[in-house]
Amino acid sequence: MIAYVSSRYPEYHDFPLRDVNTADKILETIEKTSHKLWKAEYGYLKKYHSPEKVVKRIYELYFELCGS
Repeated sequence: MIAYVSSRYPEYHDFPLRDVNTADKILETIEKTSHKLWKAEYGYLKKYHSPEKVVKRIYELYFELCGS
């Protein structure tokens, strides 16, 4: 999956791959990215998008909206 993340948004300050938005930049990034950067990318995804985090957030929203 490829997602565009803009550095304009402060909530993405620690997202490793920002502002990669053209086919050429995507290809160049994939070809030249170090193991360290891929590890940081995986760490970010695990920190904010793990199944446990997503389920917890859905649970919180559900009870916030439903009140029970």
